[in-house]
Amino acid sequence: MYRHPLSIVNTMDMSGAYIPLARKLFSNSKIVLDRFHIIQHLGRAFLKTRIAIMNQFDKKSLPYRALKNHWRLFQKDSRKLSLNSFYSKTFRQTLAPHEVVEKTLGFSKELTDYYTLYQLLLFHFQEKRVDEFFELIELKIEAKSITTFKRSLGLFLDTSNTSRMHLL
Repeated sequence: MYRHPLSIVNTMDMSGAYIPLARKLFSNSKIVLDRFHIIQHLGRAFLKTRIAIMNQFDKKSLPYRALKNHWRLFQKDSRKLSLNSFYSKTFRQTLAPHEVVEKTLGFSKELTDYYTLYQLLLFHFQEKRVDEFFELIELKIEAKSITTFKRSLGLFLDTSNTSRMHLL
């Protein structure tokens, strides 16, 4: 009787403890991370980065207030920002969301770099461009240009095998 080799696929939460444990217990299995948790993880990583950069400014300064009051705009996909203008108490003028983002990014090159990376990763992920998604992460980790994101993004790479984690 011929037996087919057994394929094991692990779908799991992205908790830091689960992935190494699954690799150890099921060394030949494929780890599959669901889309919701990947987007959630990226969002949290950028949120932490934004807060760390925001805390470098004086609490009464315009950059601090802009980053504090308009944080939701930075978490969104830039392609989905509303075109409707609103009055920003922070800037004391009527602005469209993309204008608020532009003005706020002008306060910090570091924030601009992380925001650009975050938006590129969102784009590649949502367009299901898996190779570009992982290549961008690998490139940035190798360049050591993303110290705050490094730990979070490293979870997406399958360092124990040459293959990458699969995305649903």
